[in-house]
Amino acid sequence: MMQVAVAYLGCNHGGIMVARKGEEKYIDGIQSLGASHPIPDQSSMEAAKAICSYLQHLPQGLPVVFLLSGGASSMACLPVDGMSLLEKAALSRQLMHQGANIHELNVVRRAYSQFKGGGMLGHAQGPVHSFVLSDVPGDDPAIIGSGPSWPGDGDNPLPVLQKFSIPAPKVQAKKTTKSTWEHQYKIVATPINMLAAVEKSLRANDWSIC
Repeated sequence: MMQVAVAYLGCNHGGIMVARKGEEKYIDGIQSLGASHPIPDQSSMEAAKAICSYLQHLPQGLPVVFLLSGGASSMACLPVDGMSLLEKAALSRQLMHQGANIHELNVVRRAYSQFKGGGMLGHAQGPVHSFVLSDVPGDDPAIIGSGPSWPGDGDNPLPVLQKFSIPAPKVQAKKTTKSTWEHQYKIVATPINMLAAVEKSLRANDWSIC
């Protein structure tokens, strides 16, 4: 995504990119970071902080192009005040081990994150234009990557935690997030699009599709 964006838009103000550890790419003018997936670690927190710092230091009013795809929930992690990274990672691990689906998992992730659920928008110095590859059925912007550029109304994690008999963290969940700048959000590909492309390619090579 970043390679195509830089090829078409140029890189006058630089940029920052986060990929799974070991899959980082060199792109001229772009800061490339590796972070943990699917369980966040220190690299995930450093990645979230780096993105926020980059946004904060952009010129006032400069539009931002934000590219988002699956995996962002763990690769950019910044817990709410009072919650440690280890506590946040343990919470995610418990939910996954007990069979929480992606919607349930991301409700809890957003509730205890300064970055997710629109939290990233609070650091922008200008309009944010999000272009998104969806990896979740239904393509809910709040679920894709836990919605760092999708303003949240404040998630209530308690029903999910109670369902899996997990004690609620002794910190306050994040409230509604707001941004003073315009934000636009466009999903450019979905799981359905991708399956259709795979089917088309297979049929072109004389495969039978059931």
